[in-house]
Amino acid sequence: MLFSSYVNFNGAAAQGALHRADADGNGEIVTLAFDNASRSGIGPTAPHFSSWSPNGERIAVTTGGQFGIGTMLVGSFSGEAPDGIALGAPLYVNWAPDARSLLVHQDAGLHLIPVDGVISGAAKTVGIGSISFNSASWAPNSQSFAHVESISGNLAVVITKTSDVDMHQTIGKGDRLVRVGWSPDGRQIAIAKSSGGLFHTLSIYDLAEDVERIIHEGPLNAFWWSPDSSKLAIVEEATEIEFTHNWSVLDVDPGDVTLLATYFASDQFLFVQDFFDQYVESHNIWSPDSSMIVISGIVLDLEKVIKPNGDLNLPPEFDPRIWVLDVSGDTDPVSVGRGTLATWSAQ
Repeated sequence: MLFSSYVNFNGAAAQGALHRADADGNGEIVTLAFDNASRSGIGPTAPHFSSWSPNGERIAVTTGGQFGIGTMLVGSFSGEAPDGIALGAPLYVNWAPDARSLLVHQDAGLHLIPVDGVISGAAKTVGIGSISFNSASWAPNSQSFAHVESISGNLAVVITKTSDVDMHQTIGKGDRLVRVGWSPDGRQIAIAKSSGGLFHTLSIYDLAEDVERIIHEGPLNAFWWSPDSSKLAIVEEATEIEFTHNWSVLDVDPGDVTLLATYFASDQFLFVQDFFDQYVESHNIWSPDSSMIVISGIVLDLEKVIKPNGDLNLPPEFDPRIWVLDVSGDTDPVSVGRGTLATWSAQ
């Protein structure tokens, strides 16, 4: 597992450092990025985002420093100097599933960077680019990716192959804001679109049939594919109580929606939802068997919270907890302890 900390030597300014530890708690804690000679690390602040390469050999770290926001590659063993690969905000980085490439979306430009062991190669610019999306989404086979591109002056949702980054297959119209997510089985791409504010539609593009169909309409905050590709966990703003959200599960084929919980999100988990298309790679909310999700915040029992006269009986203090939700909706949410952020293991 990976975590960060602040390191301070001899009264010098605190610097961020990156560490690796065995998930079972055994073994030593290895510092991956901190230069004792220059008293410099990964930056003066905590990382904005960090993600393991799928093969566990490299870590992409996006952090802030004196030159602004940048991304570097760090080895998963000590003794390797960080390799800077991008600088400037906004900045989003996505590993290819085979760990041999990175997609870097910096401002409007999208770039494909090959990674060979500890070395990153020359970046290839992908098309014209667009600021209408955050993170591109890789196909499971690492041979192509979905993103937003400007085609003849119009925004379009496209698929681009790594073998030819100047050619794009248009699969749908773009919008002011678009988020894309390739299903784990590689057969479908979820597309959320917004003309400003929350997303107004969620659609599915079927690669075999070459058809995009809308499966959900209405204000939407985020979506998360289940591992078996049959469902999407979706987040919507609740209407009963201000600043609350609903977690539901949408069955992709029939389009049925099952409400699971209404809750106040912890600040950390709310931030993850705002940038869900990037955090989907590092913060897995689904159980491996696609039967449960994990969230953090305060789950509300609306029958107890909302009085018959409409007044609210809210908890006296904000005490966020970790909750496990059964996506069948047959059982109540289960609290497993206090906390602000949780992810599910891959096994």
